[in-house]
Amino acid sequence: KDSDIVLKLRPPSVEEAAQLEDRTLISFIYPKQNEDLVKQFQEQKSTVFAMDCIPRTLSRGQTYDALSSQANISGYVSTTSSFNLLCDIWYSNRLFSLSSLSMSSVLCWKQVMNLAVSLQVK
Repeated sequence: KDSDIVLKLRPPSVEEAAQLEDRTLISFIYPKQNEDLVKQFQEQKSTVFAMDCIPRTLSRGQTYDALSSQANISGYVSTTSSFNLLCDIWYSNRLFSLSSLSMSSVLCWKQVMNLAVSLQVK
């Protein structure tokens, strides 16, 4: 409720739209399918940017596809998050002795493995 700009991937529900009041929303709105939602935004004097109305080609050399870029980011985040969780489980189960390793070498090893995972995702 403290922010002036709200980012949302899916269209907001009627309840969420009512909470926006006079804030700015950047989301996939689909105005033709959600005319009642658009009217509600107009009555509330909300500023809305419909991501689905942005042309897929902004210029000759630059294409824009928000859903694909969101999918790429979420795939990367889920991969690194799951790797970090596995590392934490591995450390907590003490599958190898941490007493023989310095903390800096453990952190360095974790960063190297994160880099390897991110390269695999690409």
